[in-house]
Amino acid sequence: MSNNSGLATYDAVTIQVPIAGKTYAVTECMVDQADLLYYVANPRVFSLLHIDGAVPDQDDFEKFFHGKEKVRKLSRRIARNGGLLDPVLVKAATREVVEGNTRLAACRLLFKKDPITWGRIRAHILPPAVDEKQHCLRTLRVPHIRKGRLGNVRAVQLLLQATF
Repeated sequence: MSNNSGLATYDAVTIQVPIAGKTYAVTECMVDQADLLYYVANPRVFSLLHIDGAVPDQDDFEKFFHGKEKVRKLSRRIARNGGLLDPVLVKAATREVVEGNTRLAACRLLFKKDPITWGRIRAHILPPAVDEKQHCLRTLRVPHIRKGRLGNVRAVQLLLQATF
């Protein structure tokens, strides 16, 4: 199956998800992780990689994540669980993982060891009608952000702009 972004999806179902006070039809599915992109505007990573003024690319993100012990630990937990417990959030139009870049990196470590088993991951495909501000609000439901470790002025600004 494929959605309107051209992203191949498997075992897809449509669910209704409240985002920023509206309800949207979101596709819950399995996707080929090779088709997904890291979200280069990721507020928690961008500032760490944007030190010299250069805009980080997909390879920069991959190297950053794969160098982190927490990603390797997460990779082991995902393997023990047989996959992701929380799906990554994917922007339909760009195939960017707007929430779950660490999970994507951990799954990519598993993929390097066993591409058959770990080629697909759980995802929620956000419809094009959900803009950047709204998906930032959606991430408030993710525990590591709710606990106050957001850590980037840009993300906070987006959240404030979206709510006021």
